[in-house]
Amino acid sequence: GGALNDDDPDPVIQVSCGSLYMGAVTAGGRVFTWGYGGHGNLGHGDRRSTTRPKAVAWFDEQGVEALQISCTTCGPNPGGGLNPGNRGQGQEGPHTMVVGRRRGQGASQGASQGGESA
Repeated sequence: GGALNDDDPDPVIQVSCGSLYMGAVTAGGRVFTWGYGGHGNLGHGDRRSTTRPKAVAWFDEQGVEALQISCTTCGPNPGGGLNPGNRGQGQEGPHTMVVGRRRGQGASQGASQGGESA
């Protein structure tokens, strides 16, 4: 894999493309996102869009090493899945899922929706 930019030579090991934004994981376990951020789905704590990959600071701040990322596509959720109480009103589930682990521990899973990480 290649690096995202000249300032950060950490090679990319995985990329996921959603309908309006993208995410990448580097060999060093860092998460980068870019694209449409209007719903906070980039995980940067704001609702700004960006055309360049930007590191999601939460993972570094919490000592979490990302292993894999998945960006969802837009579309209705017809009364089931991650929002079973929506009665077919077309709400989507989480925008971004990241599988990671505390540095030095086993894998765990976290979700990001609306710019917040869990």
